[in-house]
Amino acid sequence: AGGMSRRRGRDKAFLPWGEVRLIDAVIAALQPVVDEVLIVAKDVQPFLGRGARVVADVLPEQHPWVGVYTGLLLAQHESSFVCACDMPWLQPAVIRHLRSALDDGVDAAVPQGPRGVEPFHAMYTRRAAQSLLRSWREGTRTLQGLLKSLRLRVVTGQELCGLTGWERSLSNVNTPEEYARAAALHDGRLTPVIDALRVLGHSN
Repeated sequence: AGGMSRRRGRDKAFLPWGEVRLIDAVIAALQPVVDEVLIVAKDVQPFLGRGARVVADVLPEQHPWVGVYTGLLLAQHESSFVCACDMPWLQPAVIRHLRSALDDGVDAAVPQGPRGVEPFHAMYTRRAAQSLLRSWREGTRTLQGLLKSLRLRVVTGQELCGLTGWERSLSNVNTPEEYARAAALHDGRLTPVIDALRVLGHSN
């Protein structure tokens, strides 16, 4: 949960999601399928008391992979499922399938959905942290470049298609419009998009 969203001017983790906040929905989705929920953030204070362990980024740079590295480094277990804080439809069956694809020969099992590979909905080993750090110190800053430093097992949509809700599990609410549509769908009614956008401070 990196912090302030440049697109919204506020932290999307705390956007309303039904009667709770988006981050609470993600935590609730994870709890039945993992042994520990770990939130990585620049500022830990807003995330305390939400039923998860909260840790601060161990590197000062502003980059999503700093959160991945921190989580892998500080997690209690050798393998970790990494996801973004704006993925409220996580499916336990998909997470379990990714875990089963994480064999001894790879550093990460990454699903490939309609938008391509999804490194922020993927299973990683602890050893991936050192490969990421080494690539980072060598100057790699792009997402694809950092992925190339890992031994990947790409889990295709064909493998996942038998799992109910697999595409939705990979989806997030990355833009105000996506959030508005998702919030309306979650509410079970056709909430006008403009109303949801007002929550984000967008009046256009």
